[in-house]
Amino acid sequence: MLNDVTLVGNLGRDPEMRRSVKDLAITRFSLATKYGEETTWHNIVCFGRLGENMEKMLSKGSMVAVKGRINIQSYEKDGEKRKSFEIIAGSVQILSRKDPQPPSQQAAQLEPAFEGDLEDIPF
Repeated sequence: MLNDVTLVGNLGRDPEMRRSVKDLAITRFSLATKYGEETTWHNIVCFGRLGENMEKMLSKGSMVAVKGRINIQSYEKDGEKRKSFEIIAGSVQILSRKDPQPPSQQAAQLEPAFEGDLEDIPF
């Protein structure tokens, strides 16, 4: 089964990083994409060194291209079954920043630094 997604959009909030029990960086941010007049919001998750870099280099309004896979989680709230969708980023390319940086850094391609297969991430 193919599960690849590429999105280009702007961050809706500053990235937020936390550490797992095994000290793995987990960074989350929201990404707004537009199709015509419609805006769609996506939850993006980055792991390891990629997550650390995103937390340091991006802020609300930055434009990025995210390549990754869709992860669906099921949960129950108030007795009702629900699903949440997020994108597990394999790579993120910075297209522009809210705060101007030198041109050599604006289009920096950041490859994942997570050791192992993205399929091994526990959710």
